[in-house]
Amino acid sequence: MSSNYYEHYPTVALEKPLLLTGFPGIEYREVGRDLAALTGLPFIAVDHWVEHQAGQSLRALVESQGAAAFHQAQTSMLHKALGSRPCGIIAAGDGVLIAPTNLARALEQSVVIGLRLSLAAVYWELRRRLRQHGSLPQPFLPCPLDGIEQLRPLFAARRESYQSAHVTIDMEYRNADDAVRLLMESLPRLGGSELGAPAAKR
Repeated sequence: MSSNYYEHYPTVALEKPLLLTGFPGIEYREVGRDLAALTGLPFIAVDHWVEHQAGQSLRALVESQGAAAFHQAQTSMLHKALGSRPCGIIAAGDGVLIAPTNLARALEQSVVIGLRLSLAAVYWELRRRLRQHGSLPQPFLPCPLDGIEQLRPLFAARRESYQSAHVTIDMEYRNADDAVRLLMESLPRLGGSELGAPAAKR
């Protein structure tokens, strides 16, 4: 039996990373993770890198060090993710692309894919997650979340980054599996090319 029988290898090579983004409550991280699992590509969640570097949750980081420190850490991890090789799947959320320089860099160095839901659909999804988990991990979401109008300013602040995406997927009538299938079918035009299996080691 070859020594690499159970080894995990990519089946696709990308010209640029695919960067998935969306408003909190949209399953862009789940889509990115599942797409990476199907293709064997690396998966990077920028906010998870921030939490690992800080040794605390996003909300705790903002409460202890302030929003400026949080945004600086996000920017640093975004740049690191965009430069990571081989090119893989990046999930970037919680407003990291609000900064014009971050958005410009992401648009230049990756294929930005925005997952979109209506404000009303996002509100009810966040309410569902609150009932299920008792809290929301994103530091700038209002807590308690009592009305849709609380989300409108955050939604508006992120609109430019979503509208600037190279590709937009409407999630209103799709789930994460639907989006993954759509992206798998679209990989050739997104700069993906198939790789053969590596030669077996003796």
